[in-house]
Amino acid sequence: MKQQHRTRGSSRIFAMLGVVALAATLSPAVAADASIRGHHGVRAPRDARPAPGVHLPTKAPTRAPSRPVDRLDGVVSEVDPLGPQSPGSAGPPTTSPVAAASATLLAAVADSTPPSAPTQLSAQAQSLSTITASWTPAQDPESGISSYVFAVGTNSSGNGTSLANVRWWQVTYATSISVNLSLDPSLTYYVSVYAVNGAGLSSPFATSSGVRPTAPVLGQPGNVMQLRFAATGLDASGNATTGWTADQTAVMSSFFTKMYPLLVQLYGPPADSYTVTVVRDLKYTGSNIFIPSLDEIHMADGFFPQLFTHELVHAFRNDHLLSSDQNWAFDATLSGFEESFAQAVSYDAMNLYVAAYPNDAIVAGNTLWGSSNDWDYDFQNVPELRGTDFWSDGGGTGLY
Repeated sequence: MKQQHRTRGSSRIFAMLGVVALAATLSPAVAADASIRGHHGVRAPRDARPAPGVHLPTKAPTRAPSRPVDRLDGVVSEVDPLGPQSPGSAGPPTTSPVAAASATLLAAVADSTPPSAPTQLSAQAQSLSTITASWTPAQDPESGISSYVFAVGTNSSGNGTSLANVRWWQVTYATSISVNLSLDPSLTYYVSVYAVNGAGLSSPFATSSGVRPTAPVLGQPGNVMQLRFAATGLDASGNATTGWTADQTAVMSSFFTKMYPLLVQLYGPPADSYTVTVVRDLKYTGSNIFIPSLDEIHMADGFFPQLFTHELVHAFRNDHLLSSDQNWAFDATLSGFEESFAQAVSYDAMNLYVAAYPNDAIVAGNTLWGSSNDWDYDFQNVPELRGTDFWSDGGGTGLY
């Protein structure tokens, strides 16, 4: 049965060679395009692993963004259930399309053995939000390693479904991954990986030792939050533009140097030691926003000390915001509390600032900061403060 399958596959491969050769004869541009075009295929059932030699295609390689959303370093795409697509090259071919296609396809025909499994697979949990893993490359002397496919589960052995009961199988061309997940400290997690060679054959599974995530220890006495200023800014449409002027960075640096110890006095050390980048972003005229996924505060040219302090209060908690649940996953019902808390602390901090620096050139010494209403009363009686908008100014709460 296996030989019959291989014979049919070989006939199709040589038929493909004829098509490529004909395309090259009629139009070099068409042949070159054929060498980089994506593949299409059928979906396998989620509870079954493809038979040897089955090669399910995926989307073109992409890199997921960093933190608020799912960060998958080196991950190409999700497959259902298994199967990589070799990345194409948009550049001019160094050899003729016919010769390149012939060499690749003939090598695949000749390779009837699967690759070795990846070795030295190790995994680690980064607090309750991220699993990382790395491994030593698999080997395949005939057609080489095309890609790797990994999954995360709570089972140390089993079939393709049980090994992927937390994160389904995904393709990567790297030998390491970093995956954002909401991890349960009461569970043990395992990363499983297998290799795919140039003929589409899969290696056996390799599975890591168990990983038990632990909650991070936040607010250590030695933690320090630092500030830097982005050299490049963004215009209102999100396109690159000039960054901060020397005068602007001087004002913000002076204010931060004085305000930071007051926030520590009020709030204690920041949750983590890290650096926050202030980005000139003309989209946020009259408002500021802290983006925890990027460790950035975005704001336009106007400097509003109290609003900037409000964002610093958010930044003191880094990713561990009060709009998160016990596993630091976003919880919309808590978002209003995050905003009202940051606003209240910013008022207290501004009043400490005025008392400490009555002759300051940035903030007038005769100002008094506070809400027009008692904040606890607001939170209990104003529905906007219990809303789900995660924003950084009064407009986000709907109060003004």
